[in-house]
Amino acid sequence: MKFILPAITLLLFSTSAGEHDCDLLTDTVTYWPAPTIEKPNYLDPITDSTFGTKITRITGNPGDAIPN
Repeated sequence: MKFILPAITLLLFSTSAGEHDCDLLTDTVTYWPAPTIEKPNYLDPITDSTFGTKITRITGNPGDAIPN
């Protein structure tokens, strides 16, 4: 039991905080315009054409009852 804390500390500080090997876009100067899309129906998922992200509308129209 007395070796658990030193072992955890050693593992935490032995990892590198250097370069990560992934394909993220990190250029903050790039302008990504919002695409013009129709408002989707309630709980109907759509795919964003710019980033390929799935978006689901979780709100209904004003004044409509919320379905169960």
